[in-house]
Amino acid sequence: MGSRLATAFGKVDLDVESDEFNKRFVVRATDLAVGHAILHPRLVERLLREGRVAWRIEGTTLLTWASGRTNLQRLDARIAMLAAIAGSVPRHVWLDHGHDPLAR
Repeated sequence: MGSRLATAFGKVDLDVESDEFNKRFVVRATDLAVGHAILHPRLVERLLREGRVAWRIEGTTLLTWASGRTNLQRLDARIAMLAAIAGSVPRHVWLDHGHDPLAR
């Protein structure tokens, strides 16, 4: 159901060059070029090491969530993963979406 809704709103499945990644993760993007720019090989490898974690970029906001109660012992690892994702997004992608990561 969620997949059909995502497709109805313009999101399409995105595959990367890693078969292991494509088998373990479901990736949806409204812009495949942006999705591929974000999911470059170094980030794909990092995400494979981390395991399955739900996350999404909406504009300039990076979101993550999990079911159940917050596991405080995993919070530092989750924040580090989000920082790695944000840091690996190419600057041109951020600039195209109204954010300059180098601006102070």
